Amino acid sequence: MTAKINLVTAYPALLIISLYLFFGNYIVTVTPIGKQIIALAALFFIFLHFFNLAINTKQHVSDLTKNMLYLLIVIFYLTIAVSKQDGSVNEFSIFVSIVLGLFLATYNDQFFLILKGTIFIQLILITFEFFTNTYIYQEVSTGLMKQSVRAIDINSYGEIGHRPKGLFSGPLEATSFYILSSLIFRKNKIILLLLLAMALMSNGRLSILVVSSVLITQNGIKFTSIRGILTLIVAMLTIFLGIYLQSDETIASWRKVFLLDSISNIARIRWYLAGFSELRSFDLFSVFFGRGAYFQDLYNHSAESGLLSQLLIHGVLWSTFLLSFIFYAGYKSGHYLVFMLLLICFVIYRIEAGFMRACLLWFLVFSSLRSKDTI
Repeated sequence: MTAKINLVTAYPALLIISLYLFFGNYIVTVTPIGKQIIALAALFFIFLHFFNLAINTKQHVSDLTKNMLYLLIVIFYLTIAVSKQDGSVNEFSIFVSIVLGLFLATYNDQFFLILKGTIFIQLILITFEFFTNTYIYQEVSTGLMKQSVRAIDINSYGEIGHRPKGLFSGPLEATSFYILSSLIFRKNKIILLLLLAMALMSNGRLSILVVSSVLITQNGIKFTSIRGILTLIVAMLTIFLGIYLQSDETIASWRKVFLLDSISNIARIRWYLAGFSELRSFDLFSVFFGRGAYFQDLYNHSAESGLLSQLLIHGVLWSTFLLSFIFYAGYKSGHYLVFMLLLICFVIYRIEAGFMRACLLWFLVFSSLRSKDTI
C-alpha cells in the first residue's frame, strides 16, 4: 500500500516541488503563470499524499502528526503576518518551506538524485554563461502571490562585471545554492569540487570559503593515500584555473573580502546598523511578531543578515523557533561544524530568503535529524 501511495502522490509531488524550486524562474520566461501552476500542483499532491497516508496506513501516523503540527505553525504565522501593521504577507516562504522541507527529507534518497541532477545541469549552464559572458535568461520574476519582474543588467555588478547565475534569479541565489548543497553533500568529494568550480565562476566569495571549508574539514583528506592526494590536486587545479580565468577586477574584489573598509563591507555594515536601529524602535507586538515588509519598504533593501531580517520581518518568536531547530539538528546529528557554518551564513547573509533557499535549509535540518549517515 505504501509503494502505491508513493507512486500516486509522493513521487509526483517530489518532482513538481523540485521543478518549482530549481526551474521555476526559467519556466516563467516561457509562460508567465507557469510558476503558479506548478506551485498549486505541488500543494495539491502534497495534501493528497497526507490524506492518503491518514486513511490508508497506520505506521505513518507519527510522521503525519509532525507534518500537521508544522502546518499549524505555518497557518498561525501566516495569520499573524496578514494582521501586521502593513497588512502584507512578506517572505512567507520560510514558513511554508517547513512542510516542504520535511516532505523532501521523508524521501531524501529520491531528492538526493534530483539535487545531483540539478547540480550537473547548473554546472553546464554556469560554464556556458561564464565563457560567453551572457545569461540564459535576463527577465527575472520574483514572488509567488505578488510577482514583480526585473531585468538583470551585467553593469549592475559594478567593477566585478558579469556574474553567471544559471537556473536561478541571480548570482546571490546561485551562490546560496552552492553553499546549501555543499552542506548537504558534505561527504561527496566530486560534488563538492563541482560546487567549488561553480562558486569560482559565479564569483561568490562566501560560497568559495564555505565550500572549501566543507571539502577540507568534512572529508578527512589523507595525504598518504592516492585518493587523498588526487583530491587535493584536483581541488588545487580547480582553484588555480578559477583564479586564472577571472578578471583583474574580480581578483581585486576577492582580496578585499576581509577588509572592513571595502565598499561592499561598508555597505553591508551600514544595512546591519540600519536593521538594528529599526529593531530598537519596534513596539512589543512587533518585537515578538515582526513588522512584515516595513524595513524593505522603508529602505528598498534588506538588512543583509538572515537572522536580523527574520527578526525584523517575523519577530523574536519565529527567529527563536528557527534557531532552535538549527542548534538541535547540529547537536542531534553530531555535524557540529556543518551547522556552525550554516549559522554563520545565517547571521551574515540571506541564506534563508526565497523558497529554494528556505526549502534546502529545512531539508538540511530534517535530513540531518533523520539519520547520522553521511551523504
